[in-house]
Amino acid sequence: MKTIACRCEDVTLHDLDDAVARGYGDLESLKRYTGFGTGWCQGKGCVALCAAHLARAGGSAALPFTPRPPVHPLRFADLAGLARTNPSMAFFLATMMFSLAGIPPLAGFFAKFYVFAAAIKAGLYGLSVIGVLASAVAAYYYLRIVKLMYFDEPAPAFDPPTSVARIVLALSALAIILFVFAPSPITNAAMAAAQSLF
Repeated sequence: MKTIACRCEDVTLHDLDDAVARGYGDLESLKRYTGFGTGWCQGKGCVALCAAHLARAGGSAALPFTPRPPVHPLRFADLAGLARTNPSMAFFLATMMFSLAGIPPLAGFFAKFYVFAAAIKAGLYGLSVIGVLASAVAAYYYLRIVKLMYFDEPAPAFDPPTSVARIVLALSALAIILFVFAPSPITNAAMAAAQSLF
């Protein structure tokens, strides 16, 4: 019989015992080996249970323990005035927000278009109307972030992203913008993936 260590992740007490026997005798290495703390509780329930189990097994249950990122999440208000303090980051984030809102010709518009076209083709008119209304409500929240970044007074600057994060942000925004010029590879791959499910 398996005993689950936490409801959020399928990590059993046997898994924890096995990890300790393999030499993972502290919380950090135990987390990396078993994956506890990465479920929906994000370690709030797992850490105490695993620390107690680890202490009983003879390991070191002392902190520090690295929580699941983001360690210090940003609030929306922290993005206020970002266009003045970090224009390139504001542009990349605005591109993503416009895409999520479904503004053409960005990639997000085509994603919504394909979903709604498929729903209408299947005769799901009510679901399509609900989807369009939900998209309109969501657009308000996405565009609110753009308004914060470009029209509000700047908030205190937060830690700048790493160079790797900047590159990923720039490449993502570039892919969103340029999708309209070469959508075929991505749409063909998506079609193939969808057809493999049915």
